[in-house]
Amino acid sequence: MKYRLIILIFIISLLSIFSAEIFVVEETIYTVDKRLSLKDFFEDIAFDRTITYLSNDEYSYTKEEIGEKIEPFLKIYFKDFKVKYESDTITIKKIIQENNEFYFDFYSYFEDFILENYPNIKPLEIVQTPKVKDVKNIEVINHFLNKDNLFLSIKYESNNISKFSSLKIKVEKLEKIIFANNQLKRGDILQLNNTFEATVNVLEYNFRTTTKEDITFGKYKINKNFEKNEPINQTYLKIIPDVLKGDLVTIFVDYNGIKVQTIGKSLKDSVYGQTITLRNIETNEIITGILKEGPSVFINLGGE
Repeated sequence: MKYRLIILIFIISLLSIFSAEIFVVEETIYTVDKRLSLKDFFEDIAFDRTITYLSNDEYSYTKEEIGEKIEPFLKIYFKDFKVKYESDTITIKKIIQENNEFYFDFYSYFEDFILENYPNIKPLEIVQTPKVKDVKNIEVINHFLNKDNLFLSIKYESNNISKFSSLKIKVEKLEKIIFANNQLKRGDILQLNNTFEATVNVLEYNFRTTTKEDITFGKYKINKNFEKNEPINQTYLKIIPDVLKGDLVTIFVDYNGIKVQTIGKSLKDSVYGQTITLRNIETNEIITGILKEGPSVFINLGGE
């Protein structure tokens, strides 16, 4: 009986050790292209996500900085995991692949074009480009953005021949957005303490993401179930108004030092800090102002 108890304790100890996924980040991480992904850190991981794109051949980060980049993605796939770092400083190195062919560098040429036409996004790499050497007189005929891909139709001359080509450029727009910290159910009130922030390329999503600032003012009800680590889609957030249409609101009017108090009826739902439209129940006039707690509206009419 004693030996059975010892074996049982040993098995329980093993289960507690191996219940969490262990990820080890090596001191130097190598990537063969500009795309740095989870598989560059953990070769055997079943899933892969793009973390960022590299414009230089080598970077150095603290382990805390690397944690901020990779752990939000790991949370998407693993409920329980631990990350161990071989060093306090992690080096990212891009392996240079030799190419004896020299082709025209379309990426450098279009950097200024993207900056002028898409100032809020960052070009990363051209993933589809014509392989030509002699290029001049480039003209952009058409361009459009589809998620994190920018498509360009161009006309150019090569070897004194006019040619047409299409280019696809990988782009990013990094923003801090909020994700569900745990499972959120339809009808729940969204609060900051049941979300977490992560910096991601928001162009990868085809919906309106949500930032912490978006929900700072006002209360929001959730209109769908959100799974743990799912980004919060603004489409499924409904603001809970502080004042409903038809509610009475106290109006304070200041005209050249003369203060008057009256009552107005709200013509629409509104929240504190936003503009509200009221109908003065005494004069029937329409009044607009910023709704404050009370609820109340302060109107300064100035004067001579």
